Amino acid sequence: MIKKSLLAVTAMMLTAAVYAEPISGVLTIGKQHSALVSVSEGSGDVVAYTFANQSSVGKAIFNHCLPEMWCEIAQPKVGTGDIPNLGFDFTVSGGWPLLAAKGVSLTNSQVSYGERLKTRYGVLSVNADGSLRLNNKKFLPHIQSKRILL
Repeated sequence: MIKKSLLAVTAMMLTAAVYAEPISGVLTIGKQHSALVSVSEGSGDVVAYTFANQSSVGKAIFNHCLPEMWCEIAQPKVGTGDIPNLGFDFTVSGGWPLLAAKGVSLTNSQVSYGERLKTRYGVLSVNADGSLRLNNKKFLPHIQSKRILL
């Protein structure tokens, strides 16, 4: 009886821990893998939550978010381990694979026009044209989208 109770409590704890706190970042698209890229609040490091474009996570994100815009996942399931080589023209300090995504939505950016966020790598800001900049250099490349807004 105690063994069954212990197993039930362990299963409930594991189920509760599966989905992490909400995450958000700029949707950055790669050839096979993409990521939500943001700046860690604690360290100021550039971090990426990665996913395969053709995965269920990728499809959920692409259905709700647009390239180079801020995307939020209310209930992400974040894995551990290595992240794929994303092929972006910037370096991320760390990353985690996204295993599941519930509550995906396009949202406002964390840094608004005119605001500046100091990180250990420099100042992150949003230019008048809406582009994200690090030390006044464009942070994310222009990405052509196959989606057309009507």
